[in-house]
Amino acid sequence: YYKHVIVFGFTVGALIGLRQAMWSLLPAAAAVVALVCWWRGRRPSILVAVACLGAPIAAAIALEAALYHGRHAERESSLRLMLFGKAAMLTTEAGFAMPRLPPAQHDALRRMDEIMQPFEDWLGDETASPLLRSRLRYGFKHFSTRHALPLLAAAGAYPTEAGQKAIGLAAIAENPRPYLRLSSRYYLDLWLVGAVDYALAYHGARLPDFPAAVLNNAVPDEAAARRFHRYLLPIFAAFGAACLVFSIRSWGGVAAAVVSRRLRETPAATVLAASLFLLAQSNLLFVAFTAHSQTRYLMPMFPLLTLGCLLALTTALDFYRRRARVRRSP
Repeated sequence: YYKHVIVFGFTVGALIGLRQAMWSLLPAAAAVVALVCWWRGRRPSILVAVACLGAPIAAAIALEAALYHGRHAERESSLRLMLFGKAAMLTTEAGFAMPRLPPAQHDALRRMDEIMQPFEDWLGDETASPLLRSRLRYGFKHFSTRHALPLLAAAGAYPTEAGQKAIGLAAIAENPRPYLRLSSRYYLDLWLVGAVDYALAYHGARLPDFPAAVLNNAVPDEAAARRFHRYLLPIFAAFGAACLVFSIRSWGGVAAAVVSRRLRETPAATVLAASLFLLAQSNLLFVAFTAHSQTRYLMPMFPLLTLGCLLALTTALDFYRRRARVRRSP
């Protein structure tokens, strides 16, 4: 069993080294290893198994760091941009409150609020398509770090790297409810693949045309809409709903087994499905609360979610077959 944990640890470590968003797998992987040990009836070995998981993760991360620094002087973190982008998007949320900041950082956030004001006005327009809102929330998050920062620099209000982090953390701390609401929308938006094409084709939606040309950098090109993409939205939306239902069902089944002390009697498919959903959903939530709703964050989790759904569906079908046999028996 431990050799499988070691291989699992190297895999998790390699994923973390390849993409920073995979750091969410660290606590999820530890929980999965502990759960499987408990399910196997080897509770005294949980600490050993977690150690077997942590060592290869640390080794893989150290190896990746050594290879990277062997060719590059330093690694640039995107955390400051993520936090500053969150602050910029929070200014478009209802009930946003300006946090207390040093004068320079306060001026930068105030100017960002002014830059984002046309987008906030468009979000408040009742005629705006909800599907387009989901796509433009990602577009303006990207705009706030790629195009708006140069505008702040031209106005003499460019925040330092430390200032960008401070602005983001202060805005989140001052606005917990808008932050929770915005991040929850980002999680749901992850599943709305092809939303723009679907809205343009079937809802008669129209993309906004902002007076300031620089704001239109966040608006997708209507001419680039692909006919095939309009069919992706119902597929991914249905898949997302299935993942959410099966995740709750699998976690509920495992939790009930733990409370009733019958975890060892739980089918292997249920434990495995709950583990896969924990790894995948924790990563998607981490992305939604730290970054934005770009499809590329969903795709790495797609195999785990698909396998989890198949296992959960198999377990559900077996349950209903057994119940049907019991009803037919005399």
